[in-house]
Amino acid sequence: MGMCIPGAKQKLCSDCIKEASEQLIQTCPKQTSALHWSGGGETLCMARYSNQPSFRPLDIDQSSIGSNVGDLRTNITAFNIILKRLVGRMINEASSSSSGDDKSVSNSRFYLADVAALTSSQMVYALVQCTPDVSPSSCKTCLRRSVVAYNSCCLGKQGGYVYWPNCIFRWDLYPFNGAFDLLTIVPPPTLTNKDGKTIQTGAIIGIVAATVIAISLLALGAAVCRRRKKYQAFASGSEFLMLFQERGETEFKNVVLLVAKLQH
Repeated sequence: MGMCIPGAKQKLCSDCIKEASEQLIQTCPKQTSALHWSGGGETLCMARYSNQPSFRPLDIDQSSIGSNVGDLRTNITAFNIILKRLVGRMINEASSSSSGDDKSVSNSRFYLADVAALTSSQMVYALVQCTPDVSPSSCKTCLRRSVVAYNSCCLGKQGGYVYWPNCIFRWDLYPFNGAFDLLTIVPPPTLTNKDGKTIQTGAIIGIVAATVIAISLLALGAAVCRRRKKYQAFASGSEFLMLFQERGETEFKNVVLLVAKLQH
């Protein structure tokens, strides 16, 4: 299975999947099942193969979690409120059976990229995506578990990601993977605490430079190897999946070349 984020240019998508597939060959040369998310370039993609007849409805056995090394230097309470509201709404919309109808944001079925303003000059960017072979409820479950896993690991960091076989959650303080080019920025909200007092969201502007320095962690893809048997699925839009028998590295390379040709 090869999948890019909706709206990705064909060449960028095919190149990304080809690179992710080659990483699978190098990282998991003797495995019958493996996957690799690649998000360090101009787009985000995933390559996955298995010799099982089909993928499980929801695969949450393996994950890759990472964050930028720097800590947030701001009002953490205010920041967490903004991020929680943004991501919570995104998960509900992306996992909805009618997702893809809203053209005001970068939205497609089981995918959403959106942004929220922290201050007049600083934004927070987030992206969620599920694979097309899961149900809306499984998509929501996967994404919610991603947020819980991230909060348990990396709360207070300047950005991070969680990769599962069936979904991805990532947020940062700068646009990434070309996912936010067409989004409209809305003014920052006024936040209040339980006493009705306004929570200041300032002092966030200075964190961008440190974030950019630390992005090397997020430039690395995540590969997971497992032992499975045989695989089958379907194709739709920017996602394309293939049926093939496992015949070793040479056969898999031929599949990679076919994927690249399908994008031209």
